[in-house]
Amino acid sequence: MNKLKTFLTVVMVLGLLASCDIDDLENRIEKIEDGLGYDEPIKVNFSTTNYQDEPVTEIGPFMFEGTSNTAGIYDYGDGTYYIWVERFTHLDFDNGSVPSAYVDFVYNSTTGEVTEGELDLTFVMDSGWWLYPYFVTEGGSEQTFTIEVNSINLETGSINFSFDGETTDAYSNNVFEGEAMKVSGSFKGKLQYTQGE
Repeated sequence: MNKLKTFLTVVMVLGLLASCDIDDLENRIEKIEDGLGYDEPIKVNFSTTNYQDEPVTEIGPFMFEGTSNTAGIYDYGDGTYYIWVERFTHLDFDNGSVPSAYVDFVYNSTTGEVTEGELDLTFVMDSGWWLYPYFVTEGGSEQTFTIEVNSINLETGSINFSFDGETTDAYSNNVFEGEAMKVSGSFKGKLQYTQGE
């Protein structure tokens, strides 16, 4: 079934390419990129160790926007903003869970401080086991997680942020009990801007 979907996609793209000039083609490709969101991925580098002391990693961008509201900026009206971004590795939701990365936080535009930040990852290992690493900015002494807003334009929704985190072996939410986790990553893109009430 996947080969058929791929073939039909290629046929559709070739049909689009054949029916337009270069400028029109560039405009169509840009619209496709905007629709898919893959030009604005969440880049992630996650690592831990399993119970056999083998490395477990998830490296790569989570590239695709979902069909619902998967990113935005909400203005609380007091100089603070709730920001969220979610991306997926593919959009085949009909076949069960889809690997994803979700980052959200509160940003203070006066101080530049980030609070209430979290990162949720969902991915499947080669063995077929799903993992759900989770990091928070207020996570206690057994884990650290920071989000840094490198640039933001609250009028247009353009944002660039990065994140880093790690846990100790004693952290109770390690995906493999007793095995520390590390994560780093970034996002750069333009989010839907929502005015507070």
